[in-house]
Amino acid sequence: MRPTLLGIALILSLVSCLYAQKAPGYMGRRLFVRPEIGYNPALSAPTASNRGNNTYGEQGNRLGFNTKYGLQVGYAVSRSAVLSLDGSYLATGLILEASTPSILFPNNADEHYLFYKLSGTEIGLAWNVFDVNNGGIAPMGNYATLRARMVFLKGEVLDKRTTYYRNYSSAGHLPLGINPSYGHLALGVELGRQMMIGNRVVFSISVEGNLSPFKYLSILLGNYSEGTNQDDFNYEAWRRMTTHSLVMFKTGLGYLF
Repeated sequence: MRPTLLGIALILSLVSCLYAQKAPGYMGRRLFVRPEIGYNPALSAPTASNRGNNTYGEQGNRLGFNTKYGLQVGYAVSRSAVLSLDGSYLATGLILEASTPSILFPNNADEHYLFYKLSGTEIGLAWNVFDVNNGGIAPMGNYATLRARMVFLKGEVLDKRTTYYRNYSSAGHLPLGINPSYGHLALGVELGRQMMIGNRVVFSISVEGNLSPFKYLSILLGNYSEGTNQDDFNYEAWRRMTTHSLVMFKTGLGYLF
């Protein structure tokens, strides 16, 4: 009788173990919250406090870093998939050259050099697929991610230098006509690994790439206009964000619930 009971207990334990492995989440835990930082070297383009290779004025030719600070909340919807929502804050630099008609000589122009701090919040929605073939189970192990992001940016002028036509600075200049706000939509791919520290702490490392294909398409189709200072600001903001987030390395440390 005792061997029979022992055999039944072993069978039930095995069934229970197999069932647990088929369930989503690590040890039944599906939800994680993970603060993270993204970074890459800014080899030529400006950052929020460094003009990069643009040597007009001070603080040029210094190595800077593009960074953003965020929080990701993920939920395992199956053994191999996690749906996540993330938000972050970023700040970078933008250099713009603009012109306005001269007040005293309307057929000529005053020229303006503008160095902006470009900053704002970013929100994203992602689908993460984990590699269960190599022992992973969502949200642990190697993963690949598809993500859509929207960032809402505002520009603050840190440095403005005007070259007046015939040096009539006493007359001032006409308004620039720039509303320094811009919304940037990007699609991204991320490859990474999330690991456990103890039973609750999660640690992740990854690399991601981001592009804005809709803007590329608009330019190729000739639907993107340039000419006004506002058009130029929007275009330069798009270019800056495309470079800023093209490739980023990420590190995260969070908690599994």
